[in-house]
Amino acid sequence: MGAPFPDVTNRISHDAGSIAMLFLDEEGHDRLTVGQSFTPQMNGKVPANFHRIGKSVGVIIHNAAGDERGGISWLSNGRGAISFDYPDRDAIGMYVDEKSRSATFILEYADAAIGDVSMFEMTAKGRGGHFTLYDPAGKPKTRWEVAEGAVSNRSPNP
Repeated sequence: MGAPFPDVTNRISHDAGSIAMLFLDEEGHDRLTVGQSFTPQMNGKVPANFHRIGKSVGVIIHNAAGDERGGISWLSNGRGAISFDYPDRDAIGMYVDEKSRSATFILEYADAAIGDVSMFEMTAKGRGGHFTLYDPAGKPKTRWEVAEGAVSNRSPNP
């Protein structure tokens, strides 16, 4: 443990340090990170060109192999997030955006061949919100909106 944490010989991953507490298992795999996030390990590797939407502080959960699988965090862009991941990308997420005063729930398709595509999104903002179902290509198939208590179907034409 350190701030920033040191490169520890027994740790499996030797990526850049972070201002965080890192808990390892007996074999040296990352299991829990508390503090500033860093580039995640996915499928046993730390991707070279991975991009996060902002710096974050929170609690990151890792599986038995040390891969990031979810967490709860607050990001530098004003968003709070709770998420759980498939082995290679997001699976489910809940987000709050302090700038837009909105809250969003997202469920991603599970099939890895489809890729990083939402199946369902629901957002609350102001006195209304919307929910949308998407096809595997990411095209909206149905969209419902709520404004001032009135519900309307804004689905695209077939």
